[in-house]
Amino acid sequence: MLEKEAKQVEGEKIAAPKPIPGPPQFKNELGLIHVYIGDGKGKTTASLGLALRAIGQGFKVCVIQFMKGGYYFGEILAAEKYLKKRLKFFEFGQSTPYADQIKKGIVKPSKAIFLEFEDEKEEYKKGLQFAKKVIQSGRFDLVILDEINVVLSMKHLDVKDVLDVMLSKPKNVELILTGRGAPDEIKDAADYVNEIKMIKHPFERKRNKILGRRGIEY
Repeated sequence: MLEKEAKQVEGEKIAAPKPIPGPPQFKNELGLIHVYIGDGKGKTTASLGLALRAIGQGFKVCVIQFMKGGYYFGEILAAEKYLKKRLKFFEFGQSTPYADQIKKGIVKPSKAIFLEFEDEKEEYKKGLQFAKKVIQSGRFDLVILDEINVVLSMKHLDVKDVLDVMLSKPKNVELILTGRGAPDEIKDAADYVNEIKMIKHPFERKRNKILGRRGIEY
């Protein structure tokens, strides 16, 4: 109920509860580090669920995506349309000239339509440098480094450089790192480590295999 509303409940007038106060009152509760790992689907999805919860409580969120490009994912389109002031996305991955066609549903994303990297490691280094600036700026209460664990597992970034970003962050910035293959040093530095395990997935079917679906996988 809105604050101005009151409803008749069994003959009694019940006043609506006062709204929960938002930031900066609760910013001092933030500041922990989450790591989402595992071979199952849902690590990015879980981080975005937490992002939505944070936005609902008045916090600002920034998502920096590694290994992804084209700005065609549903979460990015939703943010542009509904959450511009509270949720920002930045990508450091392979771009594609077919992004508009993917958004319109004409083309499905696949490896064949993405441009080759001139220097893959350099792209991810730029992403990490950008992430450090964003985190240190204090403009965002929650920052998500999506798929950065995969970049680390492929040796495209130095673990020490990522640890420096994690451990030098401002006290009240909450941080999430997603992706399979996180090194032990990253997990040791985190407050939460959650593993999403694949039990069953339609991509693994021998018959009637399902490819990426609009609104579900992207």
